[in-house]
Amino acid sequence: MPNDKEIKLREEIQASVEAQRILASAEFSDIMKKLEGLYLDTALALPVEDDLGRFRYLEGIKVIKMVSRHLGKIAESGKLSKADLKRLEDGQLN
Repeated sequence: MPNDKEIKLREEIQASVEAQRILASAEFSDIMKKLEGLYLDTALALPVEDDLGRFRYLEGIKVIKMVSRHLGKIAESGKLSKADLKRLEDGQLN
């Protein structure tokens, strides 16, 4: 029966696989690029005096980039979890 550590590692590995699948998806990449372009175009089209509106759209672009970075970190952490799971199965990790 798997212990809590093994369950957690397997969940991290599964999340990593899913993050890798999303990042490799052409649709995801296209959507993120289109959304970023839309936000930038909208920010540039706002009236000169609408600093708050421009700020919000530019913050939205930051969030879009943050989502991609976060998925990348999840994908990478899965590699470490795979190594830890192997060590756990080999009795080298408690």
